[in-house]
Amino acid sequence: MCSSPSSAGLGNRRHPFTLDRVDAQTPDGWQPVFADGRAQGRPLPPLVPSEDVPADRARLRFLTPTRLKAQGQLLTGVDFRGLVFTMLRRILELAWFHVPDAEVDWTFRPLLERASTVKVRASDLVWKDWQRYSNRQQRSMTLGGFVGTLDLEGDLTPFGPLLRTAEVVHVGKGATFGLGRMEIAPPG
Repeated sequence: MCSSPSSAGLGNRRHPFTLDRVDAQTPDGWQPVFADGRAQGRPLPPLVPSEDVPADRARLRFLTPTRLKAQGQLLTGVDFRGLVFTMLRRILELAWFHVPDAEVDWTFRPLLERASTVKVRASDLVWKDWQRYSNRQQRSMTLGGFVGTLDLEGDLTPFGPLLRTAEVVHVGKGATFGLGRMEIAPPG
C-alpha cells in the first residue's frame, strides 16, 4: 500500500513508500485503524488471548523456526520447564519495556517448579534453517530453529494464560522476524 515517498525507505535499496492504510481484524470484521494520514475511529481494545487450554494434555505446534538458547548454545529441543522459562522471560520483558506503569512480578520460581511436573509425551521437533537479508550487516543470514510438535501431559491449567500469550507474541530469539510462532492444539 504505497503511494508517495518516505525519506527512510524500505529494504536494502531504501525503496520509498508511504503507509496508506492499516486495517485490523476484529470479532465484527475488518476495521480501519489508519487511513488518510491519521488514526481512524476509536482505538481498538487490545487482543487478549483466551485462556482455555486443555487441562491435562495438549499439543504445542512450532510453526516457524524456534530459536532457544541455553548456556550460549541453540537448542534442538526443549522440555516444558525450559519452554515456560523462555515464555515468561519474553512476556515479562515486553511488559517491562513496552507497558507504561506495568507492575511486573519477576518471582516465577513456583510456576517453574509446577512446569517441571509437566512431561513431554512425544516430540517430533526437527531443525529447519531460514534465511533473511540483514541490511545492517549487508549480508544474508541463516537463522535456524526447531519446528514440529510437543505432546504434553500434566496439569496445564496454571499455564493457560502464558501459553495463549506466547501464541500471540511468539517465543525465543528472532520473534520480531516471525520466528518462534507456536499454537496450542488438542492432543494428537
